[in-house]
Amino acid sequence: TEADGRKIYIVSYIPLQEYKGTRHEITGDQKMVRAGIRGVYIVKELTDNTCEWTWAQQLDLKIKAMTKKLLAFIVWQQLGWVDEMYEKFKRNGMEVDRENREVLIKVMKARRGTPLMEDQVEIFERCSALLGEEGGGGGKPLSSKNAEVKMTIKYFPPKKGERSVLTGKAVGVVDSSAEEVAAWVMDYCSNGRMRVS
Repeated sequence: TEADGRKIYIVSYIPLQEYKGTRHEITGDQKMVRAGIRGVYIVKELTDNTCEWTWAQQLDLKIKAMTKKLLAFIVWQQLGWVDEMYEKFKRNGMEVDRENREVLIKVMKARRGTPLMEDQVEIFERCSALLGEEGGGGGKPLSSKNAEVKMTIKYFPPKKGERSVLTGKAVGVVDSSAEEVAAWVMDYCSNGRMRVS
């Protein structure tokens, strides 16, 4: 279980000949290909109705003259099972996004007022500078589709040997909690943009 109570299930497997526990022995004239497969499944709870599923597998067919291309094809066929599982359990993207945001909102609300960690302070200060005069402040106004949103753009001529920098800034008021907007921004940057792209 994670610190926040979310569950993780880990299932691993190894070749039968490496297993030290009780097992069925093959006797007589029964023949068996002695290929070896080892791997691990990690199923990590994201929300009540979503999980992240990771599968890693190593395949040893015990065939000396196996080409890399053929071996890659066999592994690709094996991993094709992931596509089947995805299709079997696929859900509406918007519904999943909403659930992910709701979980993130709970985490953010629980962490209100938590001070930044040392490695976060410098990054936060550098990003905050974008809001001042050296960043997007005092820039040229841009037109927005919505009168309630104020947009500016500022160009910084490059110093010798440096790149040109252009900074944009938008400010608006929306009827939603800070946590909900922050969760939407994080979700949009990953899931939404991937769908659009």
